[in-house]
Amino acid sequence: MRKILIALGIIAVAAVIGVTVVEMRPSTKATSPDAPKSFADAPVLPFTVFPEDRVLGDANAPVTIIEYASMTCPHCAHFATEVLPAVKPVLIDSGKVRLVFRDYPLDALALRGAMLVRCAGNERAFGMIELLFSRQMVWATAQDPKAALLTIANQAGMNAAQFDACMDDKAVQDAVTQSRVTAEQAYKINSTPSFLVNGRLIVGAPMPEELVALVNTLLPASDAASMPAASGSSMSPTPSSSSPSPSPER
Repeated sequence: MRKILIALGIIAVAAVIGVTVVEMRPSTKATSPDAPKSFADAPVLPFTVFPEDRVLGDANAPVTIIEYASMTCPHCAHFATEVLPAVKPVLIDSGKVRLVFRDYPLDALALRGAMLVRCAGNERAFGMIELLFSRQMVWATAQDPKAALLTIANQAGMNAAQFDACMDDKAVQDAVTQSRVTAEQAYKINSTPSFLVNGRLIVGAPMPEELVALVNTLLPASDAASMPAASGSSMSPTPSSSSPSPSPER
């Protein structure tokens, strides 16, 4: 645990939801002069999907998208509630893509939200993720975050005792923080959402049509996906960086 805390640069102990939690230092953001100018030019980084990962889609899908997200990141919420539903039928349900969700908590409250997802179990993980993101502006801005998260947990079938046990589970907390450490060390990720698309890094969430186009570059022309004519999203692809903030990003 000590190594994880040092790697994250944790600087404070904060009573955010009635229990002792750690506040994480923001990552240092650096711009490389050799950064690739296009998806096609981006280096292919090695990646592995682990048995404990939260995965949506066919394990044999030709394209793997690994998402690193923070539960208090508004751009991550927009991806989960607007972009993902638009592309899911043509990319995931069709067997072309599997989506892997990984934690990159930007702050202590995001850490607790990620812990709640893990305590829900892999089978219910994406349902809990959707619930937390769809109600992000309720619980992430609440005067009493613990009560707000407990309400979310109750809606997902978790009672107060189970919720408290989850929030006190150091192993779960360590797993969430280690996910961020690994993202920073292995992929130099420092903002959310960030995606590995078959090993190529994308910073910021693309609009549905853009994501489909990127996936199509990795598929044979005969398997290319296409968005329904009426689909789309006005999402801005700007990521939420882990910049200093006294409260979760709105």
